[in-house]
Order: sequence, then structure tokens, then C-alpha cells
Amino acid sequence: QRFANLEFTTDLHMFKDEDRYDYPLNENSVVIDAGAYKGQFTDEIIKRFNCYMLVLEPSEDFDVLSVRYAPNKKVETIRACIGGSHRSDFIKIKGDMTGKYADGDGDSMRVQVMDIEGIIKAIPLGGKDVDLLKLNIEGMEFEVMERLLDTGAVKQVKNIQVQFHGVVPDALERYTKIRERMMSTHRLTLDEPWCWQNFERR
Repeated sequence: QRFANLEFTTDLHMFKDEDRYDYPLNENSVVIDAGAYKGQFTDEIIKRFNCYMLVLEPSEDFDVLSVRYAPNKKVETIRACIGGSHRSDFIKIKGDMTGKYADGDGDSMRVQVMDIEGIIKAIPLGGKDVDLLKLNIEGMEFEVMERLLDTGAVKQVKNIQVQFHGVVPDALERYTKIRERMMSTHRLTLDEPWCWQNFERR
């Protein structure tokens, strides 16, 4: 609620869900779906483009995803969170808001967190750039974006589709700095703050 009055001047069109799939991808593209949940985004990207996919989900939904995508040799599933460092951590289980910063008294579970820089370096096809990184990770997007910027790995990602969440400490300040830093390498092609944004590499 404290971000309800936050406005940014933009001449971009109003957000439509279709925008989340409007990318120049093909069968050789590499897409990372971080925070896959029940796999809706991955399913749609595969149907449209038949890409190489890396799918990360830490919750019990992973079990369904791993079975669903097992026959597809272009899809790799990992039961883990994506973050700014390699570590173990705890997340709270709260439906589609499951994550490190989920509120309430939901159950918690220990999860593996994988460093985004390490993931990008390990992408198959010999150092190929990531065509699309989708982040819906309930607050951990801040550390992921900061890690990408601090290491320069952001230059290896053509598009970053991210949903920022105002649940982390100093969210507005961190978001503002990330946005400003991103402008040196990327431009905004989708701009609905606290809903969905896309940063496209210049």
C-alpha cells in the first residue's frame, strides 16, 4: 500500500498479460524461469517457441514440474531459489506468495539458493547469452538484480522480466537504484512498477 501513489512518467502502452510473452525467441533461445510456481509461464514459452528452458522452483510444486518436463530434453528443472549468493536459507510457504519475505505464520522450509552469476556462467551452449530471465521470486529479485549489476553479468542477459515486491526492507530505495543502474545497459520496454517490468539490453 505504501507504493500505491508511486508514479513514473512513461509513454509505454498499458500492460497486458500478452506482453509477458512478446519476445523475439526461437528454438535456440535460452530462457530462465525463476519462481516457476505451477509452470504456467514455462508452458506458454515452450508452446510458442520450443526454447531451451531452465526452470527453478523451491516449493513442493517442483515435484509436479519435474515430472511434467522430464520428457523434454530442452528443459532442465532445479529445486532451488535463485539469489545473489550460493547458500541454504529458509522460505515461508504461503500459496503463490511463498518466499523468504512472505508474511504470516505459514510453515517454513529450508531451501537451496543458487547464485545468479553462477547460473549464467553455467548456461549450456558454450557461454550463450540468456535471451530471457523471468523473475517472480517474492522479494529476492532485489538481490538477484543487484548481483547481476555488481558482477556485470547483466550484460549477458538480453531481457529481464521482473516483478518487484515491496515486502523487503528499503524496497523503494533499492528499486530506485536498480532502475537507475539498469539504464546504462538496458531500456524499459514494459513498465508497470510493482506489477511487471521488462528491461531489454541496448
